[in-house]
Amino acid sequence: MLPPTWPDEGRNQLIFSQDAAYELGGGQLSAIGGVCITEDREAVGEDEIVLLGKDLPDLREDTPYARIALIRVKEGSVEDTNHLYKLVRAQEYVRYHLYPQGFMMRISSMKNRETVRLRKSDLQAGLSFDKVGSMFLEAYHRLPEVEAVKLIFVTDPAFDYDALSQSLLRSEQITQALDHLVNKVNMDCHSCALQEICEEVEKML
Repeated sequence: MLPPTWPDEGRNQLIFSQDAAYELGGGQLSAIGGVCITEDREAVGEDEIVLLGKDLPDLREDTPYARIALIRVKEGSVEDTNHLYKLVRAQEYVRYHLYPQGFMMRISSMKNRETVRLRKSDLQAGLSFDKVGSMFLEAYHRLPEVEAVKLIFVTDPAFDYDALSQSLLRSEQITQALDHLVNKVNMDCHSCALQEICEEVEKML
């Protein structure tokens, strides 16, 4: 894997509206970010960056947005349920420690939103999804279990963002169920909203 060619600010950056070109997921537009884990080589072969819609230099106004990382971990590298839960969270937290120059991410885990504000001068200097994507790939590979990543960026207005959001919500519910099972948080299964999902997860383990 080639090293990233775009600079990382190394800390949170603030892009003011007068310096911004547009926003990905701005206003009431869809703004989705998520991670899915697999050991299936057919689902994720080698590192890949996929774009559905226009690239950053070709956009002219706020647009709906999604960024999905499909991550293949090494077969047998996940030791137990506790390890799996920690691995999921570690991969999700990658985005909180990545600061591509001119690409200001604003993340609301409570609302499951990931918006991005783009700086005009950096777009003119060549900022693109390929450059940002290579930085994400490098960051995910710092986790020893990771073998390959398919990173998908979406800006196509016709894409079904609602369906994707529902799929990621289900994924997050499964992660929460793992947390319940690992830490034995649930005291009364009959009154817990995660009962059905916990039972499903237990069958998979």
